[in-house]
Amino acid sequence: MVDVLSRFLPKVADALISLGISRLEADMLMAVIEHRVAKHQSGASWQLATLEHFERKYAKDEALNRMFALYQKQYLSGEPVSHWPIL
Repeated sequence: MVDVLSRFLPKVADALISLGISRLEADMLMAVIEHRVAKHQSGASWQLATLEHFERKYAKDEALNRMFALYQKQYLSGEPVSHWPIL
């Protein structure tokens, strides 16, 4: 996976810059991608792990409601998904 990151992220960053994104913003976006890959955590994986946690304690509907409420809270925090805690 490191090879993929080292080969393609610079190209992606260059493409963003060619579209008018600043170098600083492109670098920040690339750091988010690198962290997500390193932690193996996407929004989908976070949702599944969090739902599984809540399903151990609650019925399916309540587990889904709790997962979604926490998802909204985390999203509104502005932190990248790879920084969200897994319960």
